Amino acid sequence: DKDPEIRSTTVNSLAAFEGVAQDLLPVLKDKEWAVRMQAVNVLGKFFRDESSSYLQDAADTDSDPEVRKAAERYLSV
Repeated sequence: DKDPEIRSTTVNSLAAFEGVAQDLLPVLKDKEWAVRMQAVNVLGKFFRDESSSYLQDAADTDSDPEVRKAAERYLSV
């Protein structure tokens, strides 16, 4: 969808389902920082073990400092 708010809400809704971590990985490259932040939050809260390498990539390379900080926070837990 072109609307970042809809994409962000969709990412949040996926947290209720098991096995969707792989489906969320492309969202970490979304053009909107808020959508990437939502993906980091969902992956970090619900799928941290299986997505730690992707969270590390977000912590190292995301263009938004808040997204990087959020990814770092989940990795340090």
